[in-house]
Amino acid sequence: MERGAYRLSELGWLQFERLCELVVAPPEGDREPSWIGRADRGRVVLVAPSERLVAGSVAIEGPLTLVVLWSREGPGPLVERRLQVVAQFRDLVEEFGPLLGRRIAVLSNLPREEIVEILPTGQGRLDEVVAVVGVRELSAFLDSHPEVRAALPSVLGVRDLGELISAVVVTRSSFDLEQAQSLARVFWSTRAYERAREVLARHRFVVLTGPPEMGKTAIARMLGLVHMTDGWEVHECSTPDALWRVFAPDRRQVFIADDAFGSTEYRPDVAERWAQALGRVLGMLDDGHVLIWTSRPAPLKAGLRRVQRERGSERFPSPAEVLVDASDLDLSEKTLILFRHAKARRAGPLARELIRSRGLSIVEHPHFTPERIRRLVSDRIDVIAEPSGFAGTFDDLLQRELAVPTDAMRTSYRALGDEHRALLTALLDAPGGLIDERELAGTMRRHHAAGLSQPMHELVDRLTDHFLRVTPLGVGWVHPSWRDLVIDELSTNPESRHRFLAACGVHGAILALSRGGGPTGERALPLLQDDCDWDHLGDSLHRLVHELEDREIARLLLALQDVLMDQVDPAARVETEALATELLEVIARRRSADHTPLSGYLVEVWYSLNAIVLRPADPPPLAWTWAELHPGSPPDRALDRAELNRLDEWLTLVETLASRAPHELKRLGFFDTDQQLFPAIIAAVGGTVDPDARVLIETVLARIERVAPRHYYAADRAMQVVELTTPDWWTPEDIHDPPTVEPVQPGPLTFTRNDVARVLADLD
Repeated sequence: MERGAYRLSELGWLQFERLCELVVAPPEGDREPSWIGRADRGRVVLVAPSERLVAGSVAIEGPLTLVVLWSREGPGPLVERRLQVVAQFRDLVEEFGPLLGRRIAVLSNLPREEIVEILPTGQGRLDEVVAVVGVRELSAFLDSHPEVRAALPSVLGVRDLGELISAVVVTRSSFDLEQAQSLARVFWSTRAYERAREVLARHRFVVLTGPPEMGKTAIARMLGLVHMTDGWEVHECSTPDALWRVFAPDRRQVFIADDAFGSTEYRPDVAERWAQALGRVLGMLDDGHVLIWTSRPAPLKAGLRRVQRERGSERFPSPAEVLVDASDLDLSEKTLILFRHAKARRAGPLARELIRSRGLSIVEHPHFTPERIRRLVSDRIDVIAEPSGFAGTFDDLLQRELAVPTDAMRTSYRALGDEHRALLTALLDAPGGLIDERELAGTMRRHHAAGLSQPMHELVDRLTDHFLRVTPLGVGWVHPSWRDLVIDELSTNPESRHRFLAACGVHGAILALSRGGGPTGERALPLLQDDCDWDHLGDSLHRLVHELEDREIARLLLALQDVLMDQVDPAARVETEALATELLEVIARRRSADHTPLSGYLVEVWYSLNAIVLRPADPPPLAWTWAELHPGSPPDRALDRAELNRLDEWLTLVETLASRAPHELKRLGFFDTDQQLFPAIIAAVGGTVDPDARVLIETVLARIERVAPRHYYAADRAMQVVELTTPDWWTPEDIHDPPTVEPVQPGPLTFTRNDVARVLADLD
């Protein structure tokens, strides 16, 4: 490799494509060129007459067409790479013909002299190549444009930085340069990185926030590294005092405060120390001194509030202006993260083939984080790729490697105080997704009866971004692995389990009875380890059937039914049988005593569970339920949505009794007087004109066909009428707006699932 050259072939075509975009339109430029095609198959752009492109020793004046030709690095001979470039060029000329213009320039990751040697000339328009930019010229361009290196920091992982960073800067910095360059080999500039770079340039201060393992520290260090290549000192400061010790007003300096959470412990106090010193720190920031802080939002907001109170006349940024969330990764970013780790790892042939063939499964995995991908590729992939390396499917492997909580997560959870752990435990007794903070506070009080030493919002703030995420819609887990970890911790602590089960609501009870959970789907009855657990759960279920609405009670019965239908150990089956029978009897006795009706759905679930227990319970009285749901007199008009729902619930009850207790259905008169209702019911349902209720109408008519065979043909005709009169969503409609003669402007190319395999093909 030539001294000072960048190993551009290691970048892959998608990153090389981005480099070529920056060559044509550097980050500080205003023009947005319209590119056509992708680099792995040939990519072109027009350079305007007024523009001049300089790359190393090559200076190109517009107008011309710039053609990007990518040569894939691989095990084959160099001649194959050359032939690949020639084929790309011929295809572009054939595809675009005269549209390429009279002058053509070429950008490639091969050396310039090789491109000049192999491009065909004298064949039609092929002799009009006026300039070639190869790896040497692109390397010179990168060395002379620090702003391009900052926009594409992955190039710093394919070059010897000893020639780019002065020894004086290295000596004065407290930054680990070797570790940073190792990071550059696997880093990709995500949208969060770009946003952080923009914020830092505007405010000289940026705060990176987000869940653990999502790359906050990586972004901070890459920002430090790109500044270092431009002559800045870089210092990682664990405390404000460490910053004051190295601060030099006459030198350009970057300060990285990576303080919110260490890799092995929970340290919110460190972040609060920075918040207390924020006023003084912001006061010393200028064009030559910038601060990158990885923290939770709460300390930043508290610090800025304090600054505003103390220095109200000064202008300081608001939290929204300097906060950057590193948690959101799109498909292209995940793909490039996987690609860069695999490329840097130099995985063996079997491992590369495994990554290429299953790359889409990896990047679309819900537990994807950059740190877990690093662990998967660096520590496991070569062993797994061997035929005898892993017993199981690749999907099993992904669950094991990507979904299992890390040791660092477990350590940081165990370092929490009692109230913070209690809050996370209470969140297990909440519905999936997001819960309103007030509802979470109520759940927390139920599970932590001793009271709270600080307001609920302060407890949530302490945990936000590391354990929790807070949105306008509510509070939830920042990552699914945290929920799995808290369940695991709770299941191994008998005292905590007993307290949780004694106080749990419907969601906690369903969790206790769940199966197929956990990272690998092997977790079953996680909180039911001993007799006391079952006793506490039984007490809670008896309480809940008196407090909950019918639909929630039905959920509990379905959870018990699922356990009995599954393969569980004999002891758990005995406990579940006893608990199910007791609840069935309690529900029947309660409804008999207070004469309250049951919903049709609960009746269906009650009979379904009662059919599989060893000691069936006596059924609940259904006279009040039947009277509540029965349509009464024949309808003489179309039905509204509420009437359709009530009719559907009555027919659900009829279906349940027809299969479970036909004698009860006969006693209620369904086979006699009720048959006279159906002609009018069918006419009313079929005459309902409500496109949004089509599915409900079809459901009701289908139930009538099943429970009233003598009226089958009438219901079937009504069904056909509904299908004919209700337009399907795919039915074409005329366009009311007049046609336009304006040409369609091509938009930016989007990265699709099909592009994943194309990017990973460069692993050869």
